[in-house]
Amino acid sequence: MTTIHAQAVGEQIILSKDHWERLLAVAQRTESVSVEYTEDELMQFCKATRLSAFGSAFDFWFDEGEDIYTLEDGEPV
Repeated sequence: MTTIHAQAVGEQIILSKDHWERLLAVAQRTESVSVEYTEDELMQFCKATRLSAFGSAFDFWFDEGEDIYTLEDGEPV
């Protein structure tokens, strides 16, 4: 028996790549399977989020930089 763990999101199902590959292998045992992948807005958002988290675009936030402000700058609130 093969157990597949999936998460339901509305009318969609999310499962890990490992579980997807197992499910696909089981289906291919009985018949030829054609898989068509589509990329939706959520997937594009996830890719962009992952890129911003693990890419180097925001590494400048970790630079030491110069401290150009003092406690005397600005006006009291």
